[in-house]
Amino acid sequence: MKVWTDAAESDPKADPKAEPKLKGNPTTLRFGKKEGDSVYVRRVLPTGQETDFILPETVAVKSAGAPTGTPTNVLAAVARHRLDLLDPELKSFSEFQVSRLTITKGGQTAEVTRAEASSPGSPAGGWKYAQPEPMKGKDADPTEVSGLLVLLGSQRAVRFIDEQPDEKKLAEYGLDPKGPVMRVSVGLRPPGPAGTPPPPDADQERVYDFGKDTPDGHVYARQQGRTAVFTLPRDVFNRFANADLRDKTVVKFDVAKVRGLRMRGWFAVNNFVTTLEFEKKGSEWVAKAPADFKVDPSKVNEFLGQLSNLRAKAFVPGPQKPEYALPPEQGGLEVTVLMEGHPGIALNIGGPADGGASFYGWTNDPAAGGSVFTVAADRFKPFKERPAAFAK
Repeated sequence: MKVWTDAAESDPKADPKAEPKLKGNPTTLRFGKKEGDSVYVRRVLPTGQETDFILPETVAVKSAGAPTGTPTNVLAAVARHRLDLLDPELKSFSEFQVSRLTITKGGQTAEVTRAEASSPGSPAGGWKYAQPEPMKGKDADPTEVSGLLVLLGSQRAVRFIDEQPDEKKLAEYGLDPKGPVMRVSVGLRPPGPAGTPPPPDADQERVYDFGKDTPDGHVYARQQGRTAVFTLPRDVFNRFANADLRDKTVVKFDVAKVRGLRMRGWFAVNNFVTTLEFEKKGSEWVAKAPADFKVDPSKVNEFLGQLSNLRAKAFVPGPQKPEYALPPEQGGLEVTVLMEGHPGIALNIGGPADGGASFYGWTNDPAAGGSVFTVAADRFKPFKERPAAFAK
């Protein structure tokens, strides 16, 4: 190992990729064989003077301000490769700076943009789809977008693989600049008031390319603006590759405007479909069918509160299937929420999913876009199992 105390010559015109020009003669440390818990070392000073001595194999390395040193293996430390010394910090960002998120994989692109603040100093608006075309203008899920941005903005390189890869090597890593396995682009809001053009040197984008799997369970990656290839956790790749940015609010209504509630289900209780219907009189709920049902208004309000801004756990691709058990005759609970001047919102809570942790669901509320979805089972299980859940 060679150590220069006089550093390197500074030449602003030099090629930034070229090796630095070192000044003077270094101090050289030559590490020899181990003996027990020690290692032989020869030090050669810049003057040529040689000194042999023994070092412990493990020494305590104390950083500035630390009360104690960290045990460090001497041979492992000096044998580190040049790539091991590269700074693992990636150029980061705050989720609050972001105005756009674009994910491109397999020729498919999903892009969402953040609405501008309504007035100076007020928070920015929600997220809406810009791509693909069928989703353009629809709401995106702010929780999902925020989670992805926080995850990406906090990433550090796990391990550097290649400092100066050529195009052939990039292709081998799955990082061909013309078409990586996946590209994630984050657009940043320029500094200054909304609507004003950004300064010429404004930092406006972060671009991450994700490549193939590595043998150790990571993925190759690169951040544009930095030539080196490094690895990132496979879980990060999966989060973006499988991201569903659709707004997961599948039912949305104002509980105060509800005037009636009709439910059909509980086939397993009596071996036929049972119907319950409640209507609101003043501020109280009363049973309409059967008329002698002893309804508990607080439980009706609790149920409506669960429904009013219902969020899906996940969307289920494809059409409805019999195994989802959505119709009442198959064990599902059919719910119709009636409101003044409104045709009503229909919701079916079906059979179990995710090993019983969820129920399948479907609704005619446009917020769900006609998709089948899953919802947390615990919030609906008592109401779905028996009509008595609504009784006093």
